[in-house]
Amino acid sequence: MKKIFIETLGCKINQSESACILDEFLQNGFQKAVNMNEADYIIINTCTVTNRTDYKSRNLIKKALNLKSNNSNIKLIITGCYSQRFMDSLINENKDSSLLNSSMVDNIIDNNNKHLIYRIISKSSNYIDFQKAKDFKGFSEMKMNDVSDHSRAFLKIQDGCNFFCSYCAVPYARGNPRSRSVESIKKQIQLLLDNNYSEIVLSGINLGLYNDESNNNYDLSDLINDISKFESLNLIRLSSIEPQLFNQKLFDTIRQQNKICPHYHLPLQTGSDTLLKLHRRRYTVNEFQNTVTKLLEIRPLTALGFDVIVGLPGETDELFEETYNLLKNIDLTYLHIFIYSKRKYTLAAQMPNQVHGKIAKERSKLLVELSHNKKNQYINNLIKHKVTLTGVVETKNDEYYTSTSNRYIKAYFKNKSLTLQGKEFIALSPLEPFKDGILCEVIK
Repeated sequence: MKKIFIETLGCKINQSESACILDEFLQNGFQKAVNMNEADYIIINTCTVTNRTDYKSRNLIKKALNLKSNNSNIKLIITGCYSQRFMDSLINENKDSSLLNSSMVDNIIDNNNKHLIYRIISKSSNYIDFQKAKDFKGFSEMKMNDVSDHSRAFLKIQDGCNFFCSYCAVPYARGNPRSRSVESIKKQIQLLLDNNYSEIVLSGINLGLYNDESNNNYDLSDLINDISKFESLNLIRLSSIEPQLFNQKLFDTIRQQNKICPHYHLPLQTGSDTLLKLHRRRYTVNEFQNTVTKLLEIRPLTALGFDVIVGLPGETDELFEETYNLLKNIDLTYLHIFIYSKRKYTLAAQMPNQVHGKIAKERSKLLVELSHNKKNQYINNLIKHKVTLTGVVETKNDEYYTSTSNRYIKAYFKNKSLTLQGKEFIALSPLEPFKDGILCEVIK
C-alpha cells in the first residue's frame, strides 16, 4: 500500500486544504505515513506570510529533495503560497530557483488547483499549465469525508483577497475573492455531520467577503442562518473576520443564532489611526471599538482575539503606545502578535522609517505579557460568573479530556461515569484555572 505524507505550513486555510487532499488519498487506498521518511508521496503545502515561513518552506523542500536523492521512486509535489509567489515571478532569488526548478520536483501545483492533486498523480486528470494568482477564476471545490486527527471540521468557504494592505503578500498568492456555492457547502456539511462532526469552523482568506453571486448575492449572514437549521450541527465557529465587515445584518444574525460560538477573531494589526491609514487598512480605531462594543453587548463575556503587528514601518514609540493603551483598556481575551516581516514587492517594503528588529521584539514582549494577563482575567471572569462552556471532546491525556470551548478557552475535565468519544458534544461548568485553561465538570 502506497504511503502519503503532507507537510503543511501556515494558516487554517492551508490546513483545511491539506486535510481535504489527504482525505482524497485515503479514500483511494493510500495509507497515511507517520513522517516524511517513510512516504512514497510527499506533498509540501507552503506558506509565504513572513520571511520565517519562506525559510521553513525552503527547508522542508530541501529535506524532501535529500530523501528523493536517495530514493528516486518518491514523488514530490509542492503547492501553497510560497511556491505560488515564486512561480508568479515575484521571487527571483537563486535560493528559490535552485529548489523549485529542481528536476527532482515532480509537480508544482498552483493554489487554485490543489483539488486536482490526487487526480494529477493518478493521471485521471490532465493538469493545465500553472496559473498565476491574478488569473484565478471560480472557487476551487475540495470535499472531505473526515478530518484526520481533528474533532472540529474546518470548512473553507471563501478564497482570495483584494484589499492589498501595504504589508501583506497574501493577495499576490491567493488571487481575487471567490466563494463556494451554498449548495456545495450544505452538501459538505451534511457529509461531515454524517461522520459525527458537530462543530464546523467556517473559514476563508477573507471570510467576511463570502458571497454566492449566483444566488442573489447570498452572503455570510444568509449562510449562517441556513446552516443553523442542521439539527445535529451544534456549534458554528467563525474564523478571522475583518472589523469593517461586521455589518448590521451580521450583528443581527449573531444575536439570533445561538449556535454561533461567542468567539471572534479580528485582525486589528495596529491601534493607531496614523498607521491604519498608512498601511491601507479600511477602518479607524473608533470603528474597531464600536465593533467590539456591539459584539460584547450581544453576548457579554464573548471571547475576542486580535491580530497585532508590531514594528510596522512608521511605528514610532508614540504610535506603539497608542496601540498598547487601546489594548490595555479593551475587554479582549488573547492576542496573536506578529513582528512585521518585510515582504518583497509589497508597498510597506519600500516605505521609509523601517523599525529595527530589536525594538520590534521589545514591543512584542510587552504585548505578550499583556495578552497573558488579559487571558487570565477572562478565565477568572468565566469562573466567577459560572458561565456554561460547550464544545466537542478532543483528546484524553493524563486522565483529563480536553475541549476547545465555544469561548476558545481550553477546557479540561474528567468523567468517571462513562467514556466520552471524540467529536462528542458536551456542556461544562467551570471550576478553577488549570494549566492553560479551565478545569471543568461535565454537565451533560
